[in-house]
Amino acid sequence: MPLPPHGSDPRYVEVAVFSPLPGSFTYIWPNTLGAPAKGIRVQVPFGKGTRFGLILNEVALPEEESRELKPVADRLDHVPLFNQSYLSWVERVGRYYLASPGELWGTALGWALQDDLRRFRCPEPAALAADPLLSVLFPSRTTVTLKTVLKRAADHGVRSGVRYALAQAVTAGAVEELAAEPLAIGRGGPPAVQPAATFDQQQAVDAITERFDRFNPCLLFGRTGSGKTEVYLKAAEPLLAKGRQVLVLVPEIGLTPMWLARLTAR
Repeated sequence: MPLPPHGSDPRYVEVAVFSPLPGSFTYIWPNTLGAPAKGIRVQVPFGKGTRFGLILNEVALPEEESRELKPVADRLDHVPLFNQSYLSWVERVGRYYLASPGELWGTALGWALQDDLRRFRCPEPAALAADPLLSVLFPSRTTVTLKTVLKRAADHGVRSGVRYALAQAVTAGAVEELAAEPLAIGRGGPPAVQPAATFDQQQAVDAITERFDRFNPCLLFGRTGSGKTEVYLKAAEPLLAKGRQVLVLVPEIGLTPMWLARLTAR
């Protein structure tokens, strides 16, 4: 949702900087970053470095209050990642939990900040000769990560507006963003042989599956290596056979590869 233009006057935006500090912070909006929009992510100077944040609104300030303000360094999104309905819902969550704006939006959008490994390539580097920045970022057809693009820009003294310039180049078709390869853990091999359940495992499976017709929380207790994962897999099979769904919540990220391998093999 683009914010209303203010003519040629300086524009200022209120930003929820992703940090545990209370309140929001005001920055100058550079015209080189297009029109500001509520709900887009930005990179801003903060302390001795930079941080990411989310635009909460555009604000009007008297000139005497804006003299010490710093400009937004970069723009990460053309449009908000969440629609207005979801933005309103997250704001409601923040009010309920008394969360600071920075903590709230940093948590809600943490998934979107791990993008340094996004990959880009320029199919025709010669076509970028007229653009001094892009020609430096893509001197060849070699595929590079966003991290490499940002480093090349910094090596040439450019630290602001790089992400926005890259996004514009992708939109214009001058640069391509390559989709990440899907995770292939456990694929391509023959189906795994299902081990026979032990007596204790089968008792646990029976206790779980006989109550599928109603809400029934169960606690499966066993030491590491006792076969709990196999109980979960065997309990899921009759549900999947009936066309129903199973949601697996993994308690530790380190267990994710193991679970993906077991599930895809089965």
